[in-house]
Amino acid sequence: MVETSEIQETRIPENQEPEIAPEEENTITAKILKAAPFRYLTTVKIILDFLKDNHSILTWTPEGEIVCKGQSIPRTNIVNLVTDLLRNRKKSPSGFKEFHSALKEMNIPENYIVNQNIFKDNPVKILKGNTVQKPKSTKRLYAKRNTWIKY
Repeated sequence: MVETSEIQETRIPENQEPEIAPEEENTITAKILKAAPFRYLTTVKIILDFLKDNHSILTWTPEGEIVCKGQSIPRTNIVNLVTDLLRNRKKSPSGFKEFHSALKEMNIPENYIVNQNIFKDNPVKILKGNTVQKPKSTKRLYAKRNTWIKY
């Protein structure tokens, strides 16, 4: 008995778009607006309008899973992915690579995205032999130690 650990992706025919009822779409939109920081509500609305205009590349199911170019990506959540665009976090949610590549393909303006770590290149470089090397650190200037005046 052989177990496979492959991610199974469901395909949606290209001529058929995923069916999203208007009330289900509104519930997901409401969840995104509720999860977003208050100061970025207008930015979230702009991002959602942009995603809805480019629905041929990226959409989402009624459960919130993203569908990228007709392929449903399991264990993803559009609410987490959109709110990640607005917050600086160390870890990105699952499915972020596919979401990021879809955003690049859509040519989303960078001023829509608050999290600037998204468009920066990763400073960790992979060298030959699959070894990971961090960039050289800069010299640090430490404060000089106080010395007492001797009398």
